[in-house]
Order: sequence, then structure tokens, then C-alpha cells
Amino acid sequence: MLIYMMILMGGSPLTVAGDNSNYRPKETEMEETGAATQSKGFSFARHDIHTEYVDWFHFYQVRHNARNIGGYAWPDAVSPFALNTPMIYWGEGGWSFSITNLPLLGMYGSDVADIDGDGDLDIVGADPWYSVSVFWIRNDGGSFTTINTIMSNGGFPNHVHCADLDRDGDQDVAWTCELYGFYVSLNNGAGSFTNYNIYSGVSAESVWPADLDGDGDIDLAGVTHAWLGYTSGVWWFEYTGPGSYTPHYIQSRPDPHGVWAGDMDGDGDNDILVATNFMNLGDDNSVWMFRNDGYNTFTPVYIGPIAWGSDIKAADLDLDGDMDIVASGGGADEDFFGTHGEIAAYENTGGSFTKQVLQTNGSYGLWIGDYDLDGCPDISAIDYPGYNTGNSTFVIYENLIPDARCMLGAPEQSEPTTFRVIPRKGGLLLSYNFPGSADFSVHDVAGREVASGKLSGERFVPLGPGVYVVSASAGEKVICQKGISVR
Repeated sequence: MLIYMMILMGGSPLTVAGDNSNYRPKETEMEETGAATQSKGFSFARHDIHTEYVDWFHFYQVRHNARNIGGYAWPDAVSPFALNTPMIYWGEGGWSFSITNLPLLGMYGSDVADIDGDGDLDIVGADPWYSVSVFWIRNDGGSFTTINTIMSNGGFPNHVHCADLDRDGDQDVAWTCELYGFYVSLNNGAGSFTNYNIYSGVSAESVWPADLDGDGDIDLAGVTHAWLGYTSGVWWFEYTGPGSYTPHYIQSRPDPHGVWAGDMDGDGDNDILVATNFMNLGDDNSVWMFRNDGYNTFTPVYIGPIAWGSDIKAADLDLDGDMDIVASGGGADEDFFGTHGEIAAYENTGGSFTKQVLQTNGSYGLWIGDYDLDGCPDISAIDYPGYNTGNSTFVIYENLIPDARCMLGAPEQSEPTTFRVIPRKGGLLLSYNFPGSADFSVHDVAGREVASGKLSGERFVPLGPGVYVVSASAGEKVICQKGISVR
């Protein structure tokens, strides 16, 4: 669910690598044949949320679902420590978070989804060290105490992602295991699962659900690395029925780690993004896009360098109508490996990409979400200074778009009071937390009023995909005005 992106109306041709997997254009010569847009550069303000001592294997991997876990207005985040107590960060507004520990010894990868169908978000995680299992924790009114095992694997389960994989109306889990390959766990609707090892004989690192062949069902994009002599590369798995997939090997790449899938070029099909060289097992250190031609063929497109590539996501960061990229590098002790990793954003300028480094310390994971509810995507990650060199910090990079397209110039709310506009699937949730009532109106980009009425408390306004201006007033005072994109 993309709640902060402009609707893409078309695409531009991209520089492609053809059949040569070692193709590298110069960073300054990433040109293409379509009309390019001038780079404006990104602008972010960094907020340090929480700092404590962790060693190299204690990763923050922030997951934010563009919805909140606790049921209140402000977005929350889940932070799995690999070898320590995982945490929930409860959003309180104004870049303030309270912290609750989860009843776990460790958690490597995580996602949030309504597993038991009760209307709130539960937590799904993988623990490769202690319980060596994939599990989910039930959300009981904001309390997380009951751990439910999905599968005890015994083979280093690492990353999980939730989606309705069999289209039966509940949330299933796709996950990876470094010893036994790719798995799918299908939910029976009540939080019990049937597990399928859909492809073995590889060291699976990451997986992302998406419709990759345009037939309306959910396929999987995945990456494997060369640990223990396994095949390293990029894959997609074609859905052929519940728990059944046909594997397709796209291309060999040195130690790919992060994977994401979505429509990068606006042509209506989903492409695949990959970040490589997390464990320094190769010399790639790159961000790649595998462009989907709509006929089950993926062409590699070199985007740019990334140090120790470990995670990757995409969103329209500058709200100019095309998809930009954010990638992170895991980081390590420079005395051993010569790098700390980095976080970088890649601005799409009409098919070419311009790299902008946000930090030169590593971050194993990252997430993109609207943490301040201003309609623009922010970036959450960690700042990891290196092995045994000090504290790591959970950070959020607040998106500061120079021409204020996020809110059309409206002042940002610093706390969850008065008037708020919260994007939701299929519309907007309006909230007025103040004595009395306010009058509200919603206009589309052509200036036509599409909804209006009285607002006291919360009210959901159904809307189609598009960008809207929302106003609320009490008497003669206009409280707030925001430009919000809905999809």
C-alpha cells in the first residue's frame, strides 16, 4: 500500500546493461534517450531517536507499515536486535517515541500484518540464534506477550515479508533460510500455518512479494548468496498455486542481500531492485534494477555504487512523479573490511539516477514511511559506527521538500492534537481532537470539491487514487491545509 506517492502516468527509457553482467557506466555518464528532468537534490533533516551500545551483530532493522501498530494516530516502528531484546517504538508525534521491549531474546528480520484477522497489526519475525524459528506475536490491545511458532526451522531463518499470497483474504508469510532456501507459510485465517519449502539447495537471503508476470497473483522476488558454495544471484518465483512456485534464475550477482519489487519505470509491471556485497564476498558493491519487460524477461540496469549493500527500498521521495531509490550498506569494522557502509538516496531524473549520501556509517536495514504524517516519505535506519566502536542510533531522516509539496505550505503538526489528515487505503482518515466541531472540505487537483461536512473526532472519507487538498475551519479560522496523495 503506497500512501505517499503520486500516481505514475508513464515511464522513461532507462540505461540498461544488456547481457553483460559486469557492465558499469560512469557515475557521471548515466544518460538515457528520453527527456531527463533536472536534479533538484533531496533535502532531509536527521532526527536521532534512540542510542545504545550494540556490537556488529546487533542490528536495528526498522519496519514501518505506513499504519500504526498501537491503533493511535502516529506511526510506530519495530526494531529487531539480532542478539538482544527487540523493541517497539511507539510514535508520539514531534519525533518522540516511547519504547517497549518484546518478550524475545533476539529477532533478525520482521514485518507487521494482521495475522489473526482481528483488525490490528501483529508482529512476524525470524530468530536464527535462540529459538531458530519463524513466529508471530499477537497484538492484544498494544500488548505483545504471546509468541506463536510458525515453523521451527533449524537452519538460520533470516528475513520475513507478509502478503496474501494465496488470495484467500488473510496474511501469509514468505521467508528465507540460509541453509534450506525459500519458504512460504500459508495462514488458515486464524493464525495457524501450513509451511512449504518452495525452493531448496540455495542459501536464501531476502524475499519480496509482488506480481511479477502481470497475471494478478503474487509471485516472489528473491536473492541468494554464495555462502557455503551455493549459487549467488537474483531469482523470481512464479506462483502456480497455493504453496507452489516455479523458480526462474535471472542473473548471477556477487552476494546480493537486499531485494525490493515495484513499478520503477511507470510501464505498469513490477521491476526488481537489488543491493549487493553485504558480507564483502565479492567486488560488486552496487545497486541494480532488473527491468521487467512484461514478458517474464528482466534486463539488468546499473543504478550506482553502494558500500556493503544490505537493504533497498523505493518511493517517490521528491514527489515529482517518478520512483527514487534508497539503499543501505551494512557496515563493519574498517580495520577488518575497510568500510563502515553507508545510506544513500538515488534521485530519478528521468531514467538516470543521481546518488546522494545521507550518512557514511552503516545501516543493515532501512524503511520508508511517513513518520510525521505530512504526506511525504521519510527514511528510518540506524547509524552504526563500526564493530565495537560505540553506540548505534535509531535515526529518521525527515523529508524536507523545498517547495513544500507535502503540505502545500501548511505548518506541520508537532503533536497529535487539533486537525490531522491520515492517509489510508481507499481514502483519508480525518481527525479533529478539539472541543466542538470543524467544517472540512476536500478538493481534487482541478479544484473541484469532492467531499465536505462536519468533523468531530474521526471520520473516514472514501476517495479514489489521486492528490487532494484538505481544509478544516472553525469559524473564520482555517486550522490546516494539506496536500495528500492516495492510492
